[in-house]
Amino acid sequence: MAIAAMEQYAWYIAVHGVETMDEIGMPEGIRVLLPYRVMRMEDPLPHTWEVTSDSISAWVAHRLNLPLLLLKSVDGLTRDGMLDTRVIEAFLCREVDPYFSPTCFPTGSR
Repeated sequence: MAIAAMEQYAWYIAVHGVETMDEIGMPEGIRVLLPYRVMRMEDPLPHTWEVTSDSISAWVAHRLNLPLLLLKSVDGLTRDGMLDTRVIEAFLCREVDPYFSPTCFPTGSR
């Protein structure tokens, strides 16, 4: 249901002039991803309410071998009580869902 809601929001963005795409690939120009079909076909993440659009974005970036710029309403991620504005390795924090870090940095990658 959450991914269906993300898709509905993508359609809302599309109404304002941004083209949509429903497959993972390098778009020409700016596009908004319609995630429902992609996530059902690929099924890359656990089926839990703990998975958010942060982890979906991380998965898409990893799948396309692209850097990820995550815009959030925080100044960075907190690690061991310190603010970390650039993440280069996996760690858990409260600012993103628990699947975000492992999705960004699968075992054996960096």
